[in-house]
Amino acid sequence: MEAVGRQKGIERKGGVFGVLLLALTLAGSTSLCSGKEAPFAAQTVNPTLTIHIYNDAAISPKTLREAENIAVTVFRKAGVETQWLDEDPNRDPGHEARAFYSTDVAVRIAPHFMAQSLGQSGDALGVAPGIGPNRHLVYVFYGRAEQLVRQSKTEQMRQALVGRFFYPAPTLGQLLGHAIAHELGHLLGLEVHSPTGIMRAGWNLADLRTILYGDLAFTYDQAEIIRAEASRRVAAESRRRQ
Repeated sequence: MEAVGRQKGIERKGGVFGVLLLALTLAGSTSLCSGKEAPFAAQTVNPTLTIHIYNDAAISPKTLREAENIAVTVFRKAGVETQWLDEDPNRDPGHEARAFYSTDVAVRIAPHFMAQSLGQSGDALGVAPGIGPNRHLVYVFYGRAEQLVRQSKTEQMRQALVGRFFYPAPTLGQLLGHAIAHELGHLLGLEVHSPTGIMRAGWNLADLRTILYGDLAFTYDQAEIIRAEASRRVAAESRRRQ
């Protein structure tokens, strides 16, 4: 982990599956863009949000950087830029430790035991507490992500032993990055889950393949909602500074 608050310069650029449906319950107070992809990335000026990352689970810097870069790409496709800051995980974001403004949001990469304390099931990969606008905090549970990657690798080996092809598992950083984007989507106007894609409550084998190849994204309509909410937050912060 680098120094507290140091900007990271993101431009750095249960059991064997059975029916292969992973119970990736991404809890939130609420799709895959495999066809019509949101064209917002080509626009001249995209709203920018600051993401404060708290590595409570002490995951490796390499995995954390990969997760951040994945999330950057997902949001850029939706027409929203993000800058990322490492924060001290012992500080409570948005309260005594730091004044959080409308363009600031916090992501806590938490040990999985925290899921129960936050009222989540053992299958929960993350949570965005509360409802409504101006929320600033989400949790992603590292232990659950690690478990799912391990299960996927086990299934890959089992299929290989019987002579069947099985797609490789996504990396831990890839899975965490998409989970972060999912939970932040809840903060940015997507209160409910969708039937398919990145805002699903549960990701299936096809979704894991799109994670592996970097194609799991917000739909066009979801991207419009996210961009509008990010723009509203930027405008509110601009008014505050006047």
